Amino acid sequence: MATTNSQDNRDHPYYHVRNLFAELLSHPKQYLSSDDLAKAGIEVATMNIETGVPADSGPQFCDLCPQKEFDAMFNMVEKWPRRNGPGVYFAAIQMGQLIYTTFHSGGLASQSKYAWRSLRNNTPFEAYNDVGSRTDPPSHAKGVFDTLNPSIPHLGTLLTDGVDSDNRLRWSEVCWAACLMAGRLRDKEYRKHEIVPVFVYSIAGRNARVIQAYYENGKFIIRKTEHISFENENIDGLKLFLRWIMNIPKVETNQGPPVAYHS
Repeated sequence: MATTNSQDNRDHPYYHVRNLFAELLSHPKQYLSSDDLAKAGIEVATMNIETGVPADSGPQFCDLCPQKEFDAMFNMVEKWPRRNGPGVYFAAIQMGQLIYTTFHSGGLASQSKYAWRSLRNNTPFEAYNDVGSRTDPPSHAKGVFDTLNPSIPHLGTLLTDGVDSDNRLRWSEVCWAACLMAGRLRDKEYRKHEIVPVFVYSIAGRNARVIQAYYENGKFIIRKTEHISFENENIDGLKLFLRWIMNIPKVETNQGPPVAYHS
C-alpha cells in the first residue's frame, strides 16, 4: 500500500495558500500593485458580472441563481440606506447590512445552496476579522456562506471595506480569499480537493463587486467582476449581487483520495 509522508504532502495546495496568506498579512496595504501580484504568484482575470463567465480559459465555478427563480422569491426592501453617512466605510457597512437583511428577511437564505454561518463563534476565520478591523481604514467580513457539503468545497464571505474601490485589487479582498481557501483546505473533510473556489462579495463605499479565487498549478488565480454602483437606489444591482450570493456551485474540483498532511 502506498503511503504519503509529511514531506511529500508539502506540495499540497494548502501549504502554498497558507504561505501566501501569511505573506499578505505581513505586508498590509490598501491596494496590491502589479509588482505585488507578480511577486506573490497571483494571476488576475476578469469575469462577467451578468453571467459569471470568466475571460480566462479556466473553469467556471458557478452559475448565478436563475433570474426567474430569484424574482419569484425576492421581496422589495422597505428602506434604502441613507446617503449622508459619515464616511465611505460606514456606507459600506450600511450596504453590507442591507444585503444581509434582504438575504434573510426576504426568505432567500432558505432557498440558497449555501448555509450562512456567523463569524462570531463557529468558524476558524474570526481571528482574521480581528486583524482586518485594526487596519486603517478597517475592513470586516460578515459571516461565511458555506455549502456544508464535503463534495462541494465552494465557500464565500461578504466583505465591507473602508478603502475606495477602483480597478485595482484591494489587499483585504485578496487576504480574505486566501484566508477562506487556506481554512477550507486545512479542514479534514475537504483535504481531498485540489481546487477550492472561494468568493468574496466585496463592498467598498457604495460600490460592490465579486472576487472569485482558486489555486491551481502553482498559481493563485483571482477573477474580478466590474463594479455595481449603489450611489443611487439600484434594485436591479441589489438583485444581481444577491443572485451571486445564491449561486449554484458547479465544476469538478479535482477530487482525489483522502490526503493526510500535517500542519
